[in-house]
Amino acid sequence: MIRNFLFHRVNSNRDPLWDPMSPVLFEKCIRYIKKHYEIRLFEELMNSEDLSKNKNFATIMFDDGYKDNYDIALPILEKYNVKASFYIVTDCIENNVPTWTHKLEYCFQKMKLKEIRLDFEFLPPNIRYCKFSDQSSIINYARKIKPILK
Repeated sequence: MIRNFLFHRVNSNRDPLWDPMSPVLFEKCIRYIKKHYEIRLFEELMNSEDLSKNKNFATIMFDDGYKDNYDIALPILEKYNVKASFYIVTDCIENNVPTWTHKLEYCFQKMKLKEIRLDFEFLPPNIRYCKFSDQSSIINYARKIKPILK
């Protein structure tokens, strides 16, 4: 069996809509994984005969390619001599544009509307219409709709 540990962001800066894992917690996770598993790249394991051996394999992956993966997570991985796979949204890099999730988050964080109406049948009724009393109610709404849109 292969255990896969998937991470997105590692950063000390808090984000109300996509809160990253703290570097301290990430380092604890890496220490734990290294202690309990033989860590390999997923790409290496898929073509390996080692899978037939009864070992505790683990892979570490990063999704979306946030800059903090390079700036913060990579030095921790190097400190523990751990390999990881990084999956990057190349279209965003090639065209120098943020991901759609960042655009959505930005819109909600800057939004000044007092209510929103989205008449889409795929949305649950409690998401289709909402009144906002303050910025925190907008952020709470964004937390609800973002996973549905994903």
